[in-house]
Amino acid sequence: MFVEILNVSKWFGDVIALNDISLKLENGSIGLVGLNGAGKTTLIKILVGVLKPTEGDVFIQGEPIWENIDLYRKIGYCPEIDNQMDFLTGKKFVEANLELQGYPLESAAKLALQAITLVNMEKNMDRKIKGYSRGMRQRMKIAQAIAHDPEILFLDEPLQGLDPIGRHELTILFNDLASHGKNIIVSSHVLHELERISETVVFIDHGKILGLSKIEEIRSLLDEIPRKFYLRTSNNLDVAKTLITLGLISEVQMASDHLVIGIENPKEFSEQLPDVLEKTHTELIELRPVDESLEAVFNYIYRGRRND
Repeated sequence: MFVEILNVSKWFGDVIALNDISLKLENGSIGLVGLNGAGKTTLIKILVGVLKPTEGDVFIQGEPIWENIDLYRKIGYCPEIDNQMDFLTGKKFVEANLELQGYPLESAAKLALQAITLVNMEKNMDRKIKGYSRGMRQRMKIAQAIAHDPEILFLDEPLQGLDPIGRHELTILFNDLASHGKNIIVSSHVLHELERISETVVFIDHGKILGLSKIEEIRSLLDEIPRKFYLRTSNNLDVAKTLITLGLISEVQMASDHLVIGIENPKEFSEQLPDVLEKTHTELIELRPVDESLEAVFNYIYRGRRND
């Protein structure tokens, strides 16, 4: 177990950011998911020792995190906010963070270069940060988080601002770090990003922990609840008629080159779709969910259950 949260609450004046949460996390890659304002960033700041909880205790690797300097050195932290100094070059920014941790200049320069190379920013490391794009800034934030080879990484919305190539590259990097024994907690409000990184997902909403699930468990639940899909085939009209006749879809919206279909039983639909395509002599071009956002998952799995 590398994280233990015991009855933690955090208030900002009259605002309750976290409300009496308790959680134990085993080693591995953990996704922390919640809509904007759910309490993810506040929780991560408490876990890394930036904020002190109003009530409760937090232990990392069995030790209290608050004002624990030795433990801080084992932690890498990529905050959500853009906290870089624009007048520095990217390389100097990473070096400066290492120097603040006590590394001599020569060691800091070597470690910074290694981390910058891992995030594919070596070609731009001597440019000043003020000239960076948002994605480049994000890469440098991640470089400073991993430069000292921490045992634990806390990454708050680490993929925001990145293009698809950048997201893919950094997802590979996070998975590689996890495969080498790093414990990672990564927050996001986009579920499909986390499933490429995390083994387990913790859902947080309005400062409360709703539940903890394995990714495959969430997928299994989503296969059993009504959802909408984008469907594009070589013969959309005939496919739609056949699906309606068989009772496999509850609604359909026709567009110029695709359908948006409502499905009451996704598992049954997926089992019978090949037969429908064969019967209508149709080629499947694309099929994907259109409501797999985090909000949809909350509504389906958690808010829906609480209203039952």
